[in-house]
Amino acid sequence: MKINKQIFSWTLYDWANSGYITTVATVFFPLFLKNYWAANISPQKSTFYLGFTNSLVSLFVFIFAPLLGHISDKKKNKKQFLTFFIITGSISAILLSQVDKGQYILALFIFFISILSFAASLVFYDALLLHITDKKNFDFVSSLGYAIGYLGGGLLFIINITMVIFYNKWGFKNSVEGVKASFISVGIWWLIFSIPMLLFVKEKTTKNSSTGIINFKKIFQTIKNIRKNRNLFFFIIGYLFYIDAVDTTIKMSMDYGKALGMEDNGLILAFLIVQFIAIFGTMLMNFISNHIGPKKTVQIGLYGYISIIIAAIFMTKTIHFFLIAIVVGLFQGGVQSLSRSIYARLIPQNESGEYFGFFNLIGKFAAIIGPFLVGLFSLLTNNNRIGISIILIIILIGVHFLNKVKI
Repeated sequence: MKINKQIFSWTLYDWANSGYITTVATVFFPLFLKNYWAANISPQKSTFYLGFTNSLVSLFVFIFAPLLGHISDKKKNKKQFLTFFIITGSISAILLSQVDKGQYILALFIFFISILSFAASLVFYDALLLHITDKKNFDFVSSLGYAIGYLGGGLLFIINITMVIFYNKWGFKNSVEGVKASFISVGIWWLIFSIPMLLFVKEKTTKNSSTGIINFKKIFQTIKNIRKNRNLFFFIIGYLFYIDAVDTTIKMSMDYGKALGMEDNGLILAFLIVQFIAIFGTMLMNFISNHIGPKKTVQIGLYGYISIIIAAIFMTKTIHFFLIAIVVGLFQGGVQSLSRSIYARLIPQNESGEYFGFFNLIGKFAAIIGPFLVGLFSLLTNNNRIGISIILIIILIGVHFLNKVKI
């Protein structure tokens, strides 16, 4: 297919925001919180505060995403909402650089604003997929977005790592200045590379677009409609479970590696492996999807994840962790991108904002369940391998419901 200005500009937003996830949310903020902002409190307390903040963000998105999506459908202003959350998120990422040592409450508050803005922006970004291409190209465009995102996030993360490790080469006094400068670079990166999408992506006018009042009954009616639509209902239930397993694998991998005695440098290297292998893996799964369809391709990816979890339960050496990272990279982006395109096939275009609000709601609700269960069973059994095995049960439930979906 031809990649026009709208499609390229839309996919570039993945490049823009992925630097936030790699540098801030996944690596630097958790480490900097423990070592700098919350150095004067116990590690257990800082872990609790970080977990509580992430769960609170998920709860906010869970409650408000469908409402925001419905408003954007009614008012036809997805890009206005998107612009607001991009500006708020990028500025708050930059403001993290101004938080001094010991000010962990302030750091957590700014982090809450930044990650909430990131999550909320995806409601409107995902919904615009239906406005830039047609159904036959959903798989390719969605996969291209994820692939470009992995590339952009990985490149910025490498730059940020050099700013911390080789801080003197960058003109910084110490690694702390390098980390703070990284937060600034993330905010600027996010803002600048979002501009093409805000300028060139056009939101289509549909017959139901209106500037009327917000109909809250319509939101509950949408929930009823989802329940009546057998395919959409089964997909949402399946997605709830299997994306929970995928996200939990991502979020708990560093903690699991640390529990098994891996060094920080090894964990960061494994993270980079996933980031760059995922570029190839995402487009490979799109190629497979062109021949066998998105549903079967996602099923292949989930069976791959099942093998990953089994291998992780029994792994004993550092080399095993790196091999698992390669396999995760092959399947992770494809499962995420093709799930988005499957969902886009199953919903009405004129209500895409509201329906993608529910889509992101599901993802955020799942983000609460998986990590909690893994942590709980690890604590109760005093065995991280038993804790991580819970993911296997979750993903099998997701596969069961996905098997019922007909596209």
